[in-house]
Amino acid sequence: MALISRKYGCLFLMAPRTACTALGRGVLIPFLAAEWLPAEPIVDARGEQIVDMKHSTLDQLVAHRLLDREEAGRLFKFTTVRNPFDSLVSMYTNMRDKYRERLADPPDWMRRNPEFMDATRRANEMSFTEWLAERFAGERSWKHPWARLVRRLPGPRHLYGEFIRGSDYVMRFERLQEDFWTVLDRIGVAERLEIPQLNVSPARERDYRSYYTDRARRIASYVFAPDLERFGYRF
Repeated sequence: MALISRKYGCLFLMAPRTACTALGRGVLIPFLAAEWLPAEPIVDARGEQIVDMKHSTLDQLVAHRLLDREEAGRLFKFTTVRNPFDSLVSMYTNMRDKYRERLADPPDWMRRNPEFMDATRRANEMSFTEWLAERFAGERSWKHPWARLVRRLPGPRHLYGEFIRGSDYVMRFERLQEDFWTVLDRIGVAERLEIPQLNVSPARERDYRSYYTDRARRIASYVFAPDLERFGYRF
């Protein structure tokens, strides 16, 4: 989903693993009159999810007529990015720790997203380097269910490219509070609202570098070079 505040004329595109739940539930909803957009996930005729209730993009919102282009153009749109080296480790460890036990009896949101369920199973069968090579470098069998995704994978790209696209301001996870205060300035809110800690991921090694082999670092550096260049991220 995204969060829209028509009172303050803004739209928050919630990129995964960037403390978006804390910002959304802890600040935007209670203090800025924000609402979920869409209010419920959108599914196709097979019951599979096509628009996420939490991590929907601007293109999806417009394509599915949840937001028209005229209103979208008037809104102040913002999102968040995170160092890809760190974000990839969180993605991997979440699948191995946070979501693994749910596979036996998946909640509705997982049932609607069979690709995510398959991705979670694969993450639990592989080392971080193997998972990174398969998931982002396309080193997998064309018979595998993910194979159709590989054909859509571009070359070097932004990890959060779908959320950056169309955004007026991009916050950074590493300095989220300060960047959010800039957002408040842009939408005319004088109060310095603090972001609480919510939806904290399971414990992992604090230094993401400990997960990386030389090969894993080369893969991430190549695939997400645009993030490293645009946002100045480093290993």
